[in-house]
Amino acid sequence: MTIEPNNFFATPTDMADLMRRLKLYSGPECVAASMGAGMAWNLAAKVSNTRPPELWANYQDDFNSMSDDDIRQETQGAQQLIDESERWVEAVAMWTAAGRPRTSDKEERA
Repeated sequence: MTIEPNNFFATPTDMADLMRRLKLYSGPECVAASMGAGMAWNLAAKVSNTRPPELWANYQDDFNSMSDDDIRQETQGAQQLIDESERWVEAVAMWTAAGRPRTSDKEERA
């Protein structure tokens, strides 16, 4: 599964570029934009750093067990996961930037 990027929003080239863009805001807008960017960053880190242990376990003691085709397929699959994670982070940032935070069911009932 792939998710296409939303071209309505720019994609910063790196963290320094993101920080430059955040500095364009002031007051509550800066706080909200920074919080959204920080949460999106943490989500990207969590998703990209999470790897099921069974993936490596199949090849743990046998470095010759993967063919070139196996390596190519695994690389493509891993890149697809990275791409999906990056697109999800952008989607979360767009949602946050729209300024429409939702509350949990518990908060709504209180």
